[in-house]
Amino acid sequence: MLKEVQKLALQKSVLVVAPLNNNIYSTVVYTQQSSTYLVERVDVVMNKICVLFGSTLQGRINAARDLFQTKKPVPVLVLASPSPTYIVALPLPVAGNKKDCMWIFTTNFDVVELGPSNSKITIANLSFDVPVSKSYIIEQKNRAHHVLDSFVFKYLKYYVDEYFSENF
Repeated sequence: MLKEVQKLALQKSVLVVAPLNNNIYSTVVYTQQSSTYLVERVDVVMNKICVLFGSTLQGRINAARDLFQTKKPVPVLVLASPSPTYIVALPLPVAGNKKDCMWIFTTNFDVVELGPSNSKITIANLSFDVPVSKSYIIEQKNRAHHVLDSFVFKYLKYYVDEYFSENF
């Protein structure tokens, strides 16, 4: 099953990786078309996805924390390549689960505040209640865009500089 999730990641169709608390499965991976249930924990699944694109989850977290100079949860750049498609993942807490978080693989979602520390996120045909304020989610979304801008710009600048230094 983990290989199937890696295939979904390569196809860039993963929307959410979330913890699941039942006696059989630990994680559920959502796409627009399906859900895949896994026995591996969220952090193991996220690490497998990240390694598929060249670095560990912890390495990506460390890079983003250095960028923001914080120890708090930060969005990570999962995939940066010369192609126009990039993958950024935002960590958000899950009610009743202090160990694991859910990872949102898009910044294209709607947020409705349900209370001071409770919001609902809607992505495609999926909805999730999260135990944080709307402003926290918007902050994470903005951080995700900053991660994209910072790392993708540096990545592309490096390749453009290399190209021009070799060809002109």
